[in-house]
Amino acid sequence: MPEDYDDNLSVLVSEVVSWEKELRCFILDRQIQTTSIYLRGKETQRAQGFYASPSELKAAEAMVNEILSDQSVEIPRAAVIDVGVIEDRGWAVVEMNSAWGAGIYGCHPHQVLNVLRYATVS
Repeated sequence: MPEDYDDNLSVLVSEVVSWEKELRCFILDRQIQTTSIYLRGKETQRAQGFYASPSELKAAEAMVNEILSDQSVEIPRAAVIDVGVIEDRGWAVVEMNSAWGAGIYGCHPHQVLNVLRYATVS
């Protein structure tokens, strides 16, 4: 354990998984503003123009909306939630990111800017 951390610090440990695809959702006030695929297999999707089928986007947004509808899950007003499909398992949360530090990939830039407006305090 690094010396700057308390010996009683909780650590989340997970098995290694293989992601089939990963998508990013920019969130504002528990509502999805824009969504983009960013990884398929082990390849980023920039060369493919971040294309995701309507059914892929719908499935990712359904997963995120399930999380957003659970009021016991604390979510900042402006955030990014990444979800994906684990090989042979199904949908899962990859991580949550600060909106101001997340790449936009193929997300709609105006929607991203609207989220960013609320992700900072002036």
